[in-house]
Amino acid sequence: MAQLAFDEVLPRYEEENFYNYTPLEKAERMKALRDMAKDYPTLPRGWLEMAYDYWKNTPKTEVETIINSKAWEEKGKFSNHQGGIIQCMEVLTFDDLAKENEDSKELKVRYKGIHGLDGEADDPSGNS
Repeated sequence: MAQLAFDEVLPRYEEENFYNYTPLEKAERMKALRDMAKDYPTLPRGWLEMAYDYWKNTPKTEVETIINSKAWEEKGKFSNHQGGIIQCMEVLTFDDLAKENEDSKELKVRYKGIHGLDGEADDPSGNS
């Protein structure tokens, strides 16, 4: 019985190439992503990849139109941010709550004024 080569049994990982970049374009992309990661260290790599791919694969006139019309400053078509201000809030420790609820076996956490919610919820830490 003939032995199979290791690569035939367990193929090596190949990065997906959704935009059919050539080897030179892949190298340019990697360099650009490395530079972007240095310039924007707090942004996730996936966002940087998405921004590069959009810039690379969108016609330059469309990108210029978006920039010149300041469409990127407006609310996105998929964003539904309601915003708001917390009207009232208490920060209680579990010790404070335990003193308050000594007769109760179940520890409760209270929340007030968060987007109009008022009430009580079970202890999120699982303590009782």
